[in-house]
Amino acid sequence: MNLNHWIFFVIIGCIFYAIVNVLRKHIFKITNIDAKKSIIYILIGFCLCSFLFILFYLFKNDFNKKSSEIIHNIFKSKNNLNYIAFIICGGVFILAFSCVHNAHFLIDNVSYIPLSMGGITTILTFLGSIIFLNAKLNFVKIVGLITILSGMYLITLK
Repeated sequence: MNLNHWIFFVIIGCIFYAIVNVLRKHIFKITNIDAKKSIIYILIGFCLCSFLFILFYLFKNDFNKKSSEIIHNIFKSKNNLNYIAFIICGGVFILAFSCVHNAHFLIDNVSYIPLSMGGITTILTFLGSIIFLNAKLNFVKIVGLITILSGMYLITLK
């Protein structure tokens, strides 16, 4: 498998995500901590790892001209709206994460969360791509979206 292929990173990300899903539900089952308190601890971990990742990225570039250009571009570039948009994406990611985190506290079978997220995210992303990115819709893609919805319904049916 080509290690620079996008699917490799998706698979690794999914493995990490699955570990987090199961571990989080396990912790909810063995402790009496509620979702609101636990998200604080998760956000602390998120912030620490983000800080370490930023440091790693800066030192990977030997804290050289590239690193200072990144910081400079955020604050003084003529295109700083692009950088601010990426920062807003990070904030929206935190909002999405906190919503999904609450679902872990409320559901018995934690496997429904990534199933639902994957299906709903795929459909919403595809609709957004059609509206904003001029993606083309054809019969095969419509059948695929219906299949996703049907599969989600069948698996989560009690």
